Amino acid sequence: ATPQEGLREIVEVTEVAVPVNVIREGAPVRGLGRDDFKLTAAGKKREISGFSVIDLTQDDLDSPSSGSELPLFGRRHIMLLFDLAFANPSSMVRARHAAMELVDPGMHPTDLVAVASYSSRFGLKVHLGFTDDRDTVRLAIASLGFTDVIQLYLRDAEADLEILRANPASEERSGPSDLFVDTVLQSHLEAMVVEDSRAVQGHFASGLVSSLAELAEALSPINGRKQLIYLSEGFPSSLLVGTNNRRSIQKMNDAVNRGEYWKVDSTLRYGRVDQRNHLREALQQFVDADGAIHAVDVGGIRPGFSKPGQETLFIMADRTGGEFLHNYNNLNKAMEEVLERTSITYLLSFKLTDNDRDGLRHKIKVRLKKAGQGTRLLYRPSFVATDSVGN
Repeated sequence: ATPQEGLREIVEVTEVAVPVNVIREGAPVRGLGRDDFKLTAAGKKREISGFSVIDLTQDDLDSPSSGSELPLFGRRHIMLLFDLAFANPSSMVRARHAAMELVDPGMHPTDLVAVASYSSRFGLKVHLGFTDDRDTVRLAIASLGFTDVIQLYLRDAEADLEILRANPASEERSGPSDLFVDTVLQSHLEAMVVEDSRAVQGHFASGLVSSLAELAEALSPINGRKQLIYLSEGFPSSLLVGTNNRRSIQKMNDAVNRGEYWKVDSTLRYGRVDQRNHLREALQQFVDADGAIHAVDVGGIRPGFSKPGQETLFIMADRTGGEFLHNYNNLNKAMEEVLERTSITYLLSFKLTDNDRDGLRHKIKVRLKKAGQGTRLLYRPSFVATDSVGN
């Protein structure tokens, strides 16, 4: 028998889709048409060759713009990512509870939902791929008991608990036994996210960024815009841009003036260039995969306490065309706002020219011809096109 010749497919991209969310005063803007937008790609004004509106707030589920007739690329792909490495454990428990309440009825029936977590010990774990089965989503969220991570710290706490049990008359014990047990456990759980060593923090941050890059690569083949709801308190921005502590800066400046350069910690003063580059590349991979990171600070409002991770969360959202939500004690409200602001999508597209197919990354800019005050547009900021893709 003569062996059959292998099959070969050539896929040529002729148009680039640009989903756009228009937000004003925290709410999506309705009623816009093709002529309201201006689109520029690779530095050139482009004709909007395709235009459609996907409105998930419509009640008519049989409508192509809101119901089961939606094409796959028009459905929201939402991934809930729980960051156990850079968040207070009690905040993570609140985030899990809020996510459970968000699934139904907060999400639209056509939404495809996935669940993942990141921890410094186990790295990135995808617990559930994209599905519209709400019972399965709730089960995946409920399974995030965080027991694997917490057990590490319970072992360290056991010695302190034995001391408390052996000294019932201790002056420090002024309440029920369970209260002291909880106090000791909480102190050790807090140690999970309050690290004195910048080297340890840097190691955990590098692992997180690497995991984000791997996740972006895994999401890339999925057709449609991916919305990552990142539940975290963020790793310290000083790892990227250096410390903003005035006393530390002044101390190092004085050392430089005295010629005592060995007393200056350059990574503490200016941050780590490799860490900045690593994060920038990972976020660009998300953009290339048509993904956006909506960073939700799960720490809530904490008067009198600095929140060094907020700047990092802002960077993640800003550079991927996502939303940064902070100062929310009600995490349900924060995540509901993400869903509301992405409930109306204007799907623009433009045709590629031969000059676009160079394999390079080109910027995309979308503007409104008449944008009201406080109007913001969320969209993919770049695209990459090659002549053809062979398989």
